[in-house]
Parts: sequence; structure tokens; C-alpha cells
Amino acid sequence: MDIEPTPSPTPPPGGDVAVDENLNSRNQSGLLVSLIIGFVVLFVSLVLFDLLRRFLPAVYYWRNVYAGYTEVASDDNGRPLPSEPMPPRWPLSPIWRAMRISTAEIQEKYGLDAVMHLRFLRNRCRIFGIIFFFTTIVLFPIYAQGPNRRLPEDDPKHVVGILVVSLSNLADDDFRLWFTLVADLLMLIVLLVFMYRDMSTFVMKRRMYRASCMPANYTLLVRDMPIEMSASPTAVRAYWERFFPNTVAAVIIVRDDALYTMYKRRHLLAVTQREIAEWRWVHKFNRASNARPQFKYRGRLAKKADAIAYWRAESARLAALILELQGAVNAELAPPTRAAFVVFHERRSAALAAQAYLSNVASQHVVSHAPEPAAVNWPKLAKVAWRSPFRKIISYIFVTVLCAFWSVIVAGIRALSDLQSLAKELGKYKAFEWLQDLVNADQRLTTLLQGTLPPLLLFIVLKLIPVFIRLFVAQERIHARHLVEAKIQNYYTAFLIVATFFTVVISGSIVAQLPAFIENPNNILTLLAKTVPQQGVFLSNYVLVNAFLGFSILLWNPARLFVRGWLKLFAKTPRQHRNANAIFGWYPYFKLYPISTAIALLAIVYSTLLPLIALFAVIFFGIAYVVAQTSIVYQFSPLFESGGYSYRGAWNGLLYAILLKQFVMTGVFSFFTAKYQAIIEGCSSLITLYFTYWCMVRFRGIAKHGSLIETLETASTTGTYTSTTPSVAAVPSAATPESSLSRPVLRARVGPPPPPITYPSISLAPPPDPEQIPSRDVLPRHFVGLYIPPGFRPLEPVTNLSGVDVRPEEDPVDATTISAVAEAVALSAAKDTKALAKRGYSYVWKRTAEVDFEDDIGGPDSSPDGEYIDKGVAPQSVVASSSEEEPVETEGRRDGPDA
Repeated sequence: MDIEPTPSPTPPPGGDVAVDENLNSRNQSGLLVSLIIGFVVLFVSLVLFDLLRRFLPAVYYWRNVYAGYTEVASDDNGRPLPSEPMPPRWPLSPIWRAMRISTAEIQEKYGLDAVMHLRFLRNRCRIFGIIFFFTTIVLFPIYAQGPNRRLPEDDPKHVVGILVVSLSNLADDDFRLWFTLVADLLMLIVLLVFMYRDMSTFVMKRRMYRASCMPANYTLLVRDMPIEMSASPTAVRAYWERFFPNTVAAVIIVRDDALYTMYKRRHLLAVTQREIAEWRWVHKFNRASNARPQFKYRGRLAKKADAIAYWRAESARLAALILELQGAVNAELAPPTRAAFVVFHERRSAALAAQAYLSNVASQHVVSHAPEPAAVNWPKLAKVAWRSPFRKIISYIFVTVLCAFWSVIVAGIRALSDLQSLAKELGKYKAFEWLQDLVNADQRLTTLLQGTLPPLLLFIVLKLIPVFIRLFVAQERIHARHLVEAKIQNYYTAFLIVATFFTVVISGSIVAQLPAFIENPNNILTLLAKTVPQQGVFLSNYVLVNAFLGFSILLWNPARLFVRGWLKLFAKTPRQHRNANAIFGWYPYFKLYPISTAIALLAIVYSTLLPLIALFAVIFFGIAYVVAQTSIVYQFSPLFESGGYSYRGAWNGLLYAILLKQFVMTGVFSFFTAKYQAIIEGCSSLITLYFTYWCMVRFRGIAKHGSLIETLETASTTGTYTSTTPSVAAVPSAATPESSLSRPVLRARVGPPPPPITYPSISLAPPPDPEQIPSRDVLPRHFVGLYIPPGFRPLEPVTNLSGVDVRPEEDPVDATTISAVAEAVALSAAKDTKALAKRGYSYVWKRTAEVDFEDDIGGPDSSPDGEYIDKGVAPQSVVASSSEEEPVETEGRRDGPDA
């Protein structure tokens, strides 16, 4: 007969919570080892950065190199990307030069995203500097006088090392807990003051951003329009003119351009392959006429054709096909979506319209400020609306499952820092006898395993999470790329908070007190309350690892060096080398914001539990600020600008940190039997909640929409449509190219301008008389063309980046070569004919005189079709054309298919 053992009574708070002295000693020794190793890593990183920047300017001065690519490095007005001049060669000069750049100059040259990110890091460094100074002169002496350090070494409450200056050194209901409460309240005031100043600055800069003359401030994005309206831009324009008469400059219905962008990618691939073939012929075959690179194609039998001639002909065929398809847009080739861009004559009207509710159905006419042209997530605008909730639910479920799965890994890593407790309990079993041998081994090895290795492993495994999160978030129906990055940032922040705080604290407390937990699992809350301060040693170690292995290594960026070097091994042409240099060439705000927020949360929560963590937070944010400013100035180029949108998530993260600290401290005070301190601490959370509500009411609307007063005060005083580029026309759209709307030249090149953008789903209004606009704020007309889907924009001439000079006259002219090339191109065309036939389009490739669309071949004064074009003609225009199924009305007339 089995007799169940009588369960042991629940111990009083703090009564049986043992702290192994040897374990704490080794963990604290590991913290010292991490600090020493960290400074060594920082010194090595600085030396490597200073040496490598001299030999690899394409990596460490990438922004300067990228700014030289004038065909891509331009803003919406065609102005070149600003960059700082190359610094001198004396040691660490880039850091010195970058830190001397003012905030105003950074905002002007690098954008509001960079300004707010740097302000976030700089002010966190200041906050924790103040906290560390205060705790040094107040809490350190108070905690150091606690009674637990004088207890016998075999007493479970005895503390050693840095735990002497932590809350673990105080007894239950100790009068010194009042000093901890006062410190908490003073820190709350400091944090809220900094947060208010940060939000005020952010809103002020957002007002300036929303009032600036940029395409997004003249344009709205309208989604989920009624189906009957989404096929006619004229109907959409008439709808908006009912509410805002004579203010709509253009309505652009977004069509699904997946087919067109696919052919553009194929065209660029053909150009790239031709450049590789030319490079191989010159460098490997020494221009031998009887030895040229060959292209294998599949006919009845496997055959070969001259690679240079084939890719030249194929790129010309694809260019002609793209031009043909762009002139024959219909619902089969490019079905219209239920989204449209509405462009206004002035910013004031756009700001008012963005805040208006025009439909009596909440799910229709969803209006928002348009993203900047580079930030539009074009493929997602074609997604079906009713699937959006399901995609969001799938993302939530995935992140939740990922948190649960990764928490097991994090708990296992955290258990490594408590090997002695594991060995004591699990060593009884034969399968785990090796744990006891490991613990009894060399003390230096045990110190490394318990103190330094676990935070390092945690740092590594958490770096992989954004990749998995992006896989699912990218499937959601999000219309802007910066919103995708912001959602990844929010998910990653939540994941890091769960992994680095909740999982570490809970698993660490259980493993550290494994015997007590096994004996009475119901005592988990008492164990947590008494062991939370002791987890600060491990978390302090994690903060140091992130400081020295996170941001300091970002300075010389070994990951980018490795991937770039791997791509360089196979790169041949200048285009391939350029693409290799561009890898990881953008600043990862979505990844660094969450890491910084998680570190700030840990430091805030433990600022009075283990005050020394504030010093490690100062080290982290100090290194992060210096490295971030240097990297943004020299090493990274922007993908798009969001106007500091990601900063709001980081600001909210600090609010969560304050609320979490108040919750944790309320529990700690309760289990220290300090009920009055617990009540006051709990009530202080009401102050934080009211501050949150007050900030939302005061700042949320103006941060999103800007200020009309600011918009009117920054309006242009010239009242002209002339832009800084020569590509702006001040005449309304009509049927002739001379009266078309223009967009800026985004490439610095010599040669003919590309043909006008012929897009059927656009309704254009003539420019009003500038004297009739009271605000004197007028739309630069080329902004309209920036919101036409990229698949319908003309195929601009592609600069030859083969690095060699191979003329078409050098191609073989024998009948066999010409026949093989023609057959290979015909096979490729046949596949396109079959694919387009499924969409109801009849494509027939006719072999004619080859057309080359490249600057270096076409000649400076010749057009793609062989006709002369005067250089004085304004380049690239937008023409409001129409298809057979939807004519477009323009100023009382109906234009036909020839418009």
C-alpha cells in the first residue's frame, strides 16, 4: 500500500529562499569577465574599423559611393542624395566628424527617421546616467548597510559581491525600503519628464514633416472603394470633387502591375547576362572571334547560340514587349484594384481630406495619408480586402507560437547559468552524473560556462527572430513599407520582452530554487518575489553582451563583410560588384529599436532592484549612440523615409517598461511585507496611465496629420508650378505630348529622354490659376507621375555596366549564328505568347531590326525608335490615356484610345 507523503507547509515570505553563495560568486565573476572581454572587443572593433575603412570605402563610406550612382541616388525632385565628404585618414576620424554634425543638419541630410532614432539613444543614455548618479549617492549606501551581508555564510539569505548593493541585502519590512520607494517615485518623475520632452519634440518635427513640400503631403491613398467606382478614375475624381470642389489635381487608380514588373525584371536580367557575356569574352577569351561565350537553349535538340548576340536581342525584344503592353493596358493584363491615389492642388486640402469620413460604410473609402513614393508597397495594394483579417490572425498566432517555442530555448540557455543547482538535483540520476563532474571541474571553466556563455548564446539566438517574423508580416495587406517595418518592430519588441524578461526571470528563479519548487510548486510567487533581484546579475551580463557584441561590432559590420565578400567572389561586371556593395546597405531601424527598447526595459525594471545595471545601460546606449550616428552618416543609404514613424513604437515601449516596473515593485514590496510601500507603488501606476492617456489626447492626432497653421505658414510664396528640375510642365493634360504632365529626371545621363508615361486609369485636372489659391501653395506637377505603379512607367535606358566596350558591330554576322540567335529568341517569345494568351492578349513577335535601349549604344541624340529628339524637350511626361473600355474625360472632351 503506497502512502503519499505529507506536503510540507508553505514557507513564510523569504523564509526558505536559499541563495547559493558559490553560484552567485561564479555568476558575478562571469559578469566581470564579460566586462573585460567586452572592452577588449570594443577596442578590437575600433582598430578593425579604422583599418578596414582605408581599404574598403564601398563598405564603410557606402553612402558616399551610393551618392555617386546618380541614376538611383536622387530624391523626388531629382536632387542628388546628400552625403558627407570623405573624412581624413587620421585614426577614427569618421567617428569624430560624425559626432560633430548637428541635429538640424542630420534632419536636413538624413531625414527624420535618423534624427528620432539618434535622439532615442542619446536621451536613454542621459536617463540612465541620471539614474546611476542618483542610485550611487543614495541607494548604494542604503543597500550596503543591509543586514543580509552579515549573516552566516550558510544562511540562505546571505549575499555576496554586487548583491550587497541590491535589494536582496534588505530584510523583510526593513525601514530602508522607504528609500527604495522614494527612489522609484523620483525615477518616475525623471522618466515622465524625458518622455514628455521627447514626444513634444517628435510632434514638432512631425508638424514640420507634414507641412513640407513633398509628394505624400499632396496625396491621399484611398482603399476599398466600391467596385463600380474603382474602374473609373473620372468617377472617383467626381466623388471627391463633391466634397472638395476644384481642389483635386489627379486621381490615379492603382492597377495590378505584377505582369509588367515581371517583364521589367526579366529585361534587367537579360541586360545583366549580356554584360556578363561581354565581360567573359573580353577577359577570358581575349576578344577572339572564334571563341565567344555561348548560350544553351532548348529546341528540338539542345543547341547553342552566341550569348552576347542572344541577350542583346532578347533585351531588345523584352523592351519592345514592355512598350507594347504598356500601350494595351486592360482588365486582363492589369486588373484595377480598389485603391487609388488622390492628388490635390495644395497641401491644405490634402490635410483636411485625410481627416474626413466621406462614406457611411466603415469598410469603404478607407482614407490615409499616402506613403512617400519609395515606401509604397505596390504588390499589397492588389490584395483582397476580406483576407486581411485572416492574414493578421495568422501572424498573431505565429508570433505567439514562436514566443512559446523560443521560450523553451531561452529557458534552457538560462539554466546554464545555474549549473550547480541542476547538478545537485539532476546529478542523482545516472544520465546526468556528468553535470556534477562539470561543476567540480576547473573554476575558470565553470565561471565562463555560467557567467559569460549563457548571455552570449541568448544574444545570438534572439538575432534570428526578425527573419521569421518578416516571413509572415510580409504576407499581410499593408500598403506601406514603413508600416511593414513598424509591425516587425512591434512584434520583435514584444518577443524580446517576453524572452529577455519574463522567461529569464521565471526560469531563472525556478532553476535557482529547484529543490524548493519541487517540494512545493504552489510557492512559485514567493520564489519569484525573492529571487527577482538576483536575476539582475544575468540580465546585467546580457546588457553588456548587447553593448559590446551588438553595436560595437556593427561599427565594422562583419556580417556585411562576409556576405559582400562571398558575392564578390562570383561578381564579374561593375553591376554585379555594385549589387554586392549594396548588400545590407540600409540601417535596420526595425531591428535596433526593439533591442534598445528591451535593454531600456530591463534597466528600468532593475534600476532599484540592482542599481548597478544602470551603469551597464549607460555603456550600452553610449556605444549605441556613437556607432549609430557614425553608421547613418557614412555607412548606410536610405530605402525610404517614414517621418520618424518607428519612433512611436519605441516611445510606447518605454511606457510599458515603466508600468512593468511598477507592477514588479508592487509585488516585491508585498512579499517583503512592506504593505504601505506596495500600496503607494501600485497607486503610482495610475499616474503613468493618466500620463499615457493625456499624451494620446494631446499628441496623437497632430502627430498623424500635422498642423494646418504650420502647412499654411510653410506654403510657397511664388505660386508657380516650376520645380528645381527642368522636367515640370505648367500646362494641363491633353491629347498631345506637348501638353503633358512631367516628372523629374531621376538619372544623370546623356541621351534621349524616355517616352511619356501612358496610363489609362488616371484623371487629370488642369492647373488652376496660382492667383486663385490663397495659400500660394501649388502642386509641383511632376509629383503626379511618382504615384503611377512602377510597372507602367517607361523602361528607362539602362547604362552599360559591363566594364568593357563591346559594340554590336562586333557580333558575328554569319548565317548560322544569326539563325541560332533568332531561333533562341523565337522560343523565348513563344513562351511569352502562350502566357499572354491566357490573359486574352495576342502577342506575336516579329523579327525586325533590333532596337537597343542603352545609352552607350543608342547615341546621345537618337531616340529608341531611331527618330531624332530635341534635347530641349522636357523629359518624361505623364499622359492621361484611355483604354477601349474606359474613356477618360478631360475638360469637357472625351479622349479616345489615341490619347
